Amino acid sequence: MLLKPLPGVVEVAGWGMNSFRVRRTTFLVIDALGHRLHVRVGLKDWLCLVKHGQTMARPIRVCRRPGWVSLVLPEADHSLVHDMVTESWKRASGR
Repeated sequence: MLLKPLPGVVEVAGWGMNSFRVRRTTFLVIDALGHRLHVRVGLKDWLCLVKHGQTMARPIRVCRRPGWVSLVLPEADHSLVHDMVTESWKRASGR
């Protein structure tokens, strides 16, 4: 699991999804079936994905806010997912 080595992570279930927070900031959301993951990324990375039209890591808006990326887990490169989740956790935790 990607989140075990990340300290301070709290899992919150709701709306058929599990969200993961650190310091009361949601940085990752996974659907109940574990097929789709939404991870919060920096705005620079998000704009780069928008510009280049990535299909594996598709930029989305959550609550009309940019900065989230949607990944289909069975198709995603696991090292990319790990890096994105780790960077998102670092931003949310202030580390």
